[in-house]
Amino acid sequence: MAAEQREAAASPTQDSVFNGQQAAITVPEPTPSTGPTPPTTTAAWSAGTPAEASAAMDVPLPTRTSPPTTSPTDSPHAIASSADSLFAAPTTEIASTLPFRPTIRPPMAQLRVYFDDLRTFETHRLSSDRAVVGRLRGDILIGHDVLMSAEHFEIVRRPAGAGWRWQLRDLDGSNGVFVRVARAWLADGDEFLMGRHCYRFDHVDGVPILQHILHTGPGDRIEIPNQGICVGRDQSQLLESFRDDRLDRKHALIQRNSGGSWSIKNLDSLNGIWFRITEIDLGGKCSFQAGEQRFGFRV
Repeated sequence: MAAEQREAAASPTQDSVFNGQQAAITVPEPTPSTGPTPPTTTAAWSAGTPAEASAAMDVPLPTRTSPPTTSPTDSPHAIASSADSLFAAPTTEIASTLPFRPTIRPPMAQLRVYFDDLRTFETHRLSSDRAVVGRLRGDILIGHDVLMSAEHFEIVRRPAGAGWRWQLRDLDGSNGVFVRVARAWLADGDEFLMGRHCYRFDHVDGVPILQHILHTGPGDRIEIPNQGICVGRDQSQLLESFRDDRLDRKHALIQRNSGGSWSIKNLDSLNGIWFRITEIDLGGKCSFQAGEQRFGFRV
């Protein structure tokens, strides 16, 4: 019944570095000969430099040798480096681990029925291939909304290649199903909600118009100039329906594109643009409206 929340925490890795010291190698002084020592030996070692003493004794001076050279594989540093390489971070980037998803059974989706604050919602899990929503009949009932039809729309799950796709379909057609869009291409007869009102794009005698649609039929209308029109409360002198506290001052832009086609674009308005559909692929998530009820779809 409540929205699910997920939190993801990243675990940092820390590389450890081995620091070692190599002991100095000491070469001992030569051991004195065990044979008879000439009387001059003591005097030779006790006076002058070692080189002078060696000359006096006629004995070559022992030379110090350098520390023995070790093989790279015998060095403690080399051993530590070899061990660290087993746990070192990879030098090439590896794709992130994906969360678990079923791969054999069909996927489930959820339909969110929003409360009037548009932040909290009731969640319905969709596990069958078809779910019908309506005021009187269906799998999910919205009985308090008189603008909802008895069976208003359905959500259908179908195979698509190696995967699945979800579709939203209008079952009645009288009051429609409207999907929230950031931008949409316009063709004659297209309808969309902005603020409290519904509008239709059309051509009359080759001239593009924006028609206000009432529950009782067409209302007033305006011609759309070639440079387009900004819809919002700032243009309330053009249409009475623009005097709408649910419209932003600059709500949407209807403009002609380079190829001659027309489009409508949301101008970061609070309440957005809701485009009427008969059937649409839902993708991963979608917001839509039927009657005065807002819905959210998530896979």
